[in-house]
Amino acid sequence: MFNNAILMIEGENKSVCEVASILQETTDCIQRRKEECFISLTTQNKLRAVENVQQKDKFYEEAAKFYETCLSYVVKWSESLVEFSCFSWMVLDKVPQWVKVQETVQWLCNKGVIVDDSILFDQIGLVSNYIARELSDDSKSEVWQSKLAHERWFLFLKDCKTEEQFSECLKLVQFYFAIPSNNANVERIFSLMNSQWSKERNRLSVASVKSLLTVQYNYRKVKCEQF
Repeated sequence: MFNNAILMIEGENKSVCEVASILQETTDCIQRRKEECFISLTTQNKLRAVENVQQKDKFYEEAAKFYETCLSYVVKWSESLVEFSCFSWMVLDKVPQWVKVQETVQWLCNKGVIVDDSILFDQIGLVSNYIARELSDDSKSEVWQSKLAHERWFLFLKDCKTEEQFSECLKLVQFYFAIPSNNANVERIFSLMNSQWSKERNRLSVASVKSLLTVQYNYRKVKCEQF
């Protein structure tokens, strides 16, 4: 369970609210296991072979402590993301409510980011209409729900005909996707840097290394003929 959650969290292009959602699902799963005192059948079968009742009781006691420790760990890990909960609607998994958007605008205003909410209101209307169309039937909805937040926003922005249809939304999008959701990407960059700036190539300038990393990281999925 933990391994799957970590793999999803450290996947590329996960936004901060998508990571928060994964952590919440993990928390709920652990909570259910704790409440139901879940022990796998394989383990239960092995426990039946144990004759010492005190040993059995000790095992169940330790299992309960384990679940409690897991819960505390995940909750503590999630605390740093609570501040960004006002951005949850930007995942675009459903039609956004204006009251939620207003919370985001107020949060940004407190950070010194000025957004014209009058213009934004009309643009959010376009976002809502676009999402409603994508969720209008099961086949389109399944495709939409399979996409990450940045892919959904890309499709909406691509559908817009003029800048007037997304100008204020773009401010929110640029700020939201600039928030680091984890340090996995940073670790990838350091790994790439170590492969470039080796003992044999230790005279490379910082500018050269930066250029190499930019190309290697951002164009790693692009074929040579597409470059």
